[in-house]
Amino acid sequence: MRRRKRESGQVVTEYVIMLVLLTVFALSLLLLAGAFSRQGSRMIELVSAEVP
Repeated sequence: MRRRKRESGQVVTEYVIMLVLLTVFALSLLLLAGAFSRQGSRMIELVSAEVP
């Protein structure tokens, strides 16, 4: 019985770790999108090249 309880705790821990990682990833994407929308034209000028 103790073995099953330990495995159940491991699953919950893995779910919590994945939830935290996905939350951090989503927040970083939102911050990047916000920065791009505020300074979009400047960023496009930085990465674009003029074609003769």
